[in-house]
Amino acid sequence: MLPPNPRPKSAVTHSNNCPRRKRAPCVFQIEIVKYGVPGILELCCQAFCNASINVLFLSPPVESTPIGAKLHTVYDPILVFECKRLPAPSTDREREYVTGGEALKSGGLQRFKLGLHGANLAIAAMIGYVQRQSSRHWHERINGWISELVSDAAKDTCDWSSREVLGPLEEDASKGIARCRSIHSRGRQASRKEILIYHLWVTMTTRN
Repeated sequence: MLPPNPRPKSAVTHSNNCPRRKRAPCVFQIEIVKYGVPGILELCCQAFCNASINVLFLSPPVESTPIGAKLHTVYDPILVFECKRLPAPSTDREREYVTGGEALKSGGLQRFKLGLHGANLAIAAMIGYVQRQSSRHWHERINGWISELVSDAAKDTCDWSSREVLGPLEEDASKGIARCRSIHSRGRQASRKEILIYHLWVTMTTRN
């Protein structure tokens, strides 16, 4: 139960001469503030352009942890997700979680490697909808496809290495979810040389 403190207040202020009105970039400092009451977090974002948003909760902060600042405009993505079905909807797209080949460039990992997705990001995520077989099956299958691309680079538009296989799979069979991660090199189109991808898989079941 929350302590009987006064009702929380919130305030939002915004300067009339804010440079964001001219679509100029703003610097946001993001901070997570932990409170004495378990489970209550405050996300404070303060813009360099004199705009501020403050949300006050019922308990005073006891610990503050800055998690970084970065230059953003309203058009910049902060996280990119790529979603794929496992298996793919047709046999000619069988390996689309990894690659779509040189012609289509529709592969999930392939597009991140080429910088077609999240070119300026260091972290991204892929969601896999497991509609047949198991997460363990697809983990082994996908790593097999990557290993084939390592040995036969002519099959793809990217350069692949053995260290780009998916890492160990963590499963919770009772909830039908699994996760792993991988690190991939990137082409010249991307501003970063590598990208860390979190793979989040959900088992899809049919109810009668």
